[in-house]
Amino acid sequence: MKKSAKTDLRAKGADELAKEVGVLRDQLLKARFSQRLEGKAKGMRYRASRRQIARLETIIREKAAPAAEKA
Repeated sequence: MKKSAKTDLRAKGADELAKEVGVLRDQLLKARFSQRLEGKAKGMRYRASRRQIARLETIIREKAAPAAEKA
């Protein structure tokens, strides 16, 4: 992932990032179903989606950490 894309993600709010995580998780679920029912391969998109979810959750935790330290 390019640095500019990561910078864009960090500029977004935690709520927006959480929505994106939800959308990606839905896509993974649909990919699992299609693989089981239709025999379609998950492929690289599946792997990329998992990594993107991990990135987003990391950024969400980074944003939550300073708030927890102040409290």
